[in-house]
Amino acid sequence: MSNKGYIIYFLLACIALACTRKSKPLGQIRGTVLIAGFAKDGIILAADSRVSIYETADKSNGPMASIDSFQKIYKINGYPFATSGIGNFGNKFFYSVVEDFNKVKSKPISPTVSLHKFIDFIKLNYPTYSDKILSTNEFIVIGYDNKIPIIATIAPYIDTTMNSDVLLTTDDNITKDFNYDTSMTCSEMAIMIKKGIDSYTEDPKIEKVVGGPITILEFLKKSNKPKYIQNDFTNRQFKDVSDLINSIESNKITVNYYVPNGKSRLIYTLKMDINQK
Repeated sequence: MSNKGYIIYFLLACIALACTRKSKPLGQIRGTVLIAGFAKDGIILAADSRVSIYETADKSNGPMASIDSFQKIYKINGYPFATSGIGNFGNKFFYSVVEDFNKVKSKPISPTVSLHKFIDFIKLNYPTYSDKILSTNEFIVIGYDNKIPIIATIAPYIDTTMNSDVLLTTDDNITKDFNYDTSMTCSEMAIMIKKGIDSYTEDPKIEKVVGGPITILEFLKKSNKPKYIQNDFTNRQFKDVSDLINSIESNKITVNYYVPNGKSRLIYTLKMDINQK
């Protein structure tokens, strides 16, 4: 990525782990919200949908713009998967990389193995961007391995699999007031999570990088099939950055601007970055 070019962030550098009522923060840059946890009837995965766009690689001045209703929850090998951090591989968006990975036919494998295979896929096929992305992003996958519920995560300095009594979040400030208990159902957790994220984004400093409609997905034991229960954005995607530019120019999407002459500056920065590839 160039210093001048745009950077699209599902912004995050590290994660905080909240295990039941005790959180273990590992340090965080506030940005994309991801929450995963075990319920008595399954596993739940949630994410906000705001994507922040920066004019330069220096994020200290905040984003120049943001766009809501972006997909942050995908599927790899059929398992629900979410990521935060950098959202593009040059001119290619993250969901396109996921689609490429899923085209590689493989035998049914566990959530943990699927996540590691995806990381290996990034290293092999996107070497120009892999070091930066793997040193910044957090990856979470949920599912079942021999009927045992699993949450697996890879982030800077973290590579772990959990199977009980855990609430995983990208910022423990979101969950500090949660009365989380594994006796809760997925539906009850969904209500708690939405309230927590809504409260978190009331901070004006936070709302520029976190927000938009919240996506919540449940993976129930009895159905063994993931299901979106709030805001499925899988059909709201852009083919590439050029497609995004066209949508901005034609006012097909709503953009939140945080700088003067935001639209023209945003379009110029996006085009400059494409030309430098």
